Amino acid sequence: MFGLVNVALQFFVEDTYGRPIWEEVTREAKLDFRDFEAMLPYPDAITDAVLDAMSQVLGKDQQTVLHDLGTYLVTNDNMDVVRRLLRYGGGEFEDFLISLDELSDRVRLSLPDLDMPQLTLQPHGDGSFTLKIDSDRPGYGALLMGIVQALADDYGALVLAELQTFYDDGQTRERIEIELVDIAFSQDRGLDLGAGLRRQ
Repeated sequence: MFGLVNVALQFFVEDTYGRPIWEEVTREAKLDFRDFEAMLPYPDAITDAVLDAMSQVLGKDQQTVLHDLGTYLVTNDNMDVVRRLLRYGGGEFEDFLISLDELSDRVRLSLPDLDMPQLTLQPHGDGSFTLKIDSDRPGYGALLMGIVQALADDYGALVLAELQTFYDDGQTRERIEIELVDIAFSQDRGLDLGAGLRRQ
């Protein structure tokens, strides 16, 4: 697993729960180090061990942990660079949804080693959409649910979203059913092009 993913997990725990909790997670995961390096590759087994340890230490199931991580990536000021990159997809929430079709390819251009699922958005023409997530690793759906719901709030839109898990050809698949209820439900936070990553 690309180190950036593990760094995101570390930052999420440290910023949300504090450094001592992160150190407890690393002990539970039986790591012989405390900090990840963003540009180093790590075996998938390490990421899985960290996620298992986070669930144990935080007392939450993995879907909840990943959903909270998705929310964190959009809402935490230290991760504002991620929020801005996602909001480049369009000026309104529906534009952002449509841009998700291209997100995986855009990320691979700059981070070719990052394991990203292929996303396909299917509009239904009535303000509802199906976001299909093609990946061999279940869990991206919960992460994307957190991102989609947090971005809706960021744009000021009111949406209903439901994560669905099903089996296809013997594999676990995920999709998110999204209903856009009101595109101007609350104030849009806007996009500050001068902002950046604030974490030291």
